[in-house]
Amino acid sequence: RVIGVVSENPAHLMNSALQGEFIAPVALRGRIPVKVTGPVRKGDILITSHIPGTATALTEDSAIPNSVFVIGKSIETNESSEVKLVEVVV
Repeated sequence: RVIGVVSENPAHLMNSALQGEFIAPVALRGRIPVKVTGPVRKGDILITSHIPGTATALTEDSAIPNSVFVIGKSIETNESSEVKLVEVVV
């Protein structure tokens, strides 16, 4: 299940006053670089991948996923099948 994407450069960090806690800044919306496995085209819907921490493009022959698996929409194309960062609208 997905709640957002971990951000390396958050615009605002909520609850940053907590001390001694591990805080992972989570982007809930916006343009965010996301780790994607497999080829992706601009406009593709990205869903959770079988590789933890990455997304993959929803293909035409994929079953329609439950909304808890949807991460966002790609705003760039990258045909590499390797894991790479792709700009996504969350």
